[in-house]
Amino acid sequence: GYIQWLFPIREKGMNSYSQELQLFEAKAIAEDPKLTKRLIKSYRLMLDFYGMELACETTGLVRRKKNESWKECYCNLEERSHNWLRITRILKCLGEMNLEHYKK
Repeated sequence: GYIQWLFPIREKGMNSYSQELQLFEAKAIAEDPKLTKRLIKSYRLMLDFYGMELACETTGLVRRKKNESWKECYCNLEERSHNWLRITRILKCLGEMNLEHYKK
């Protein structure tokens, strides 16, 4: 259940040990450059896992990884539907943290 810790949201997740993100916590994370940087680092980690990379932090542009490893990652995405729940959580978290431009 690591995804709930990397990408907290204001909803109950699958991990019974995680807690829902509170509004004051989301605000504190969004306003702290160090914490925002950590969130973006986690986002990059997950993009890499899915065969993608963050091409531009300013616009949020995502692209397929340049090496051939993306093919195996994309197959994993197609074959394992639980990844779509993770992606949904990541996108919701980015919105909670005022990083809407990463969701496009």
